[in-house]
Amino acid sequence: MGQIILNVVGLFSMILLGYGMKRMGLLSKADGSILSKIILNVTLPAAIILNLAQMEVQASALSLILIAVVITIGQIVIAYWMTRKDSNPLQQFAMYCGSGFNIGNFAIPFAQSFYPLGIPLISLFDMGNSIMLAGGTTVLIEYILKKRTTFEPGKILLNLLRSPTFTVYLVMLIVRSIDWQLPTAFLGLVQPIGLANTFLSMFMIGLFLDFRLPKHTTKTVINILVLRLSCFSCFIYCRYRL
Repeated sequence: MGQIILNVVGLFSMILLGYGMKRMGLLSKADGSILSKIILNVTLPAAIILNLAQMEVQASALSLILIAVVITIGQIVIAYWMTRKDSNPLQQFAMYCGSGFNIGNFAIPFAQSFYPLGIPLISLFDMGNSIMLAGGTTVLIEYILKKRTTFEPGKILLNLLRSPTFTVYLVMLIVRSIDWQLPTAFLGLVQPIGLANTFLSMFMIGLFLDFRLPKHTTKTVINILVLRLSCFSCFIYCRYRL
């Protein structure tokens, strides 16, 4: 328990370091955008390769991919219902912010610091999450708001393959399904890049952290928090009761 607390303190210290450097004027939120590109295109894919290099693919665990998709769809529908009387921009804001999970940039680095054995399962869930974040969420929201009337699976698939995170997940899932071991030399090259993901992700969150909130968005933000906390409570209940 002491080690877990120490790891948590270390991670939040990284966030505070990023926030502090922004407040001191040494860095800005724009620098966070640059870091985000580095993380999504370089360090996060490398971390995924490292985390899944020894994964044993089990049919039952693959259901986590579908579960993530279903949960995200449910979040979008609930967010739409909660903001049904609001304007379209606020509805869009609620549906985008109220759905999906920040797994690659937060949950994986967080869990990796004290429970690395759970990373393969979290990664499978994140694969389903990536399907929605890389295009599925946008398509569904546009259908709900009647901004899209045609279904183009080719474009959706292309958008998914343009996502480095989803593509690496897919490749690693195939590689481990056929039980192919990645060369040790390759993993040795990827390791220092992947290990940098935790610090860069936490530091980036600190750069984006902002406690100021426009008054007219307070209700929407509260609704989003209620939605997310409700989902979290359901997860905890299902984990320990079902």
